[in-house]
Amino acid sequence: MSIHSSSSSAATLDRSLHTYADPFARARLGFWFRQNQDGGWPVRWRRRHVWLAQLAQRAGFHRHVRAPLFFGARMWVVTGEVTSSQLLAFGYSELALTALMLGWLRRGDVVVDVGSHFGYEALLAAHLVGPLGKIYAFEPNPAANSLARENLSSAQQCTLLAAAAGDCEGALPLETGALGESAFARLVETPSTTSTIEVPVTTVDRVVESRPRAVRLIKCDAEGFEERVLRGAREVLAHDRPVVVLEVGMRSAGDAIAQRTRDLHQVVGPAYEAFDFEFDGQLRLGPAGSLDVGHANIAFVPVESSSEFLALAGS
Repeated sequence: MSIHSSSSSAATLDRSLHTYADPFARARLGFWFRQNQDGGWPVRWRRRHVWLAQLAQRAGFHRHVRAPLFFGARMWVVTGEVTSSQLLAFGYSELALTALMLGWLRRGDVVVDVGSHFGYEALLAAHLVGPLGKIYAFEPNPAANSLARENLSSAQQCTLLAAAAGDCEGALPLETGALGESAFARLVETPSTTSTIEVPVTTVDRVVESRPRAVRLIKCDAEGFEERVLRGAREVLAHDRPVVVLEVGMRSAGDAIAQRTRDLHQVVGPAYEAFDFEFDGQLRLGPAGSLDVGHANIAFVPVESSSEFLALAGS
């Protein structure tokens, strides 16, 4: 493990450590959330810049358009694609994860984003950690990576890799699917469709070897490849003790999701606790299985950080 920091940047960081790069972001998310819930002319007027894009979406056209986001940035999306549709309509995607990132990340933090897609979470993370922070984003799908590269071009603290994260160096087939389904591209051992390309695979541990500070958050949406991503991040998990947000599936799947959570917990290790999280105007947190959540993610939190994590509830 090699964590480097120059004396000048360390001194600057010390003065702002544990502070929010954007202290008003949570208030803006709450305002946009309530406005989206209420509907009516205020939210329609706010969406006036994307009216034509939404018309194209309803007509079934795939167009590259820019979506305004709640924290002030704009990003390129594709009309008719599922994540893009959320960003165009609401100004955010993955609402609960967004709220969790707003509470957990501070100026100067280091974040790993596995499955960056068009770059929404990486762009949000770059905004939250500021220029002293660092983002490592993995996106192996060439079409999605191209758009993510445009969206992250001004985020100098972000390193975007055209590779998948796994448990060893090499290459694997990636089932890409149609552009409108790019969020569901997945790595496979044996190709089963014609929409398959070979992509490079590396490990989180290798990529972040020269990170400036300890990783504070790993977000991983790898469409069933999460266990292998975790095995390739064993050093980071052991030394940095980040919070890890993983996709386990929608809770409507019942016992299958409970079993998948146990399987992932076994890989993360017993020194982590599993938590549900949800946002309904306030961030709600609870032990895995205790909350009614409308998304597919779960958070694994180091036992020594659980008090700090639970203190985010209500924000």
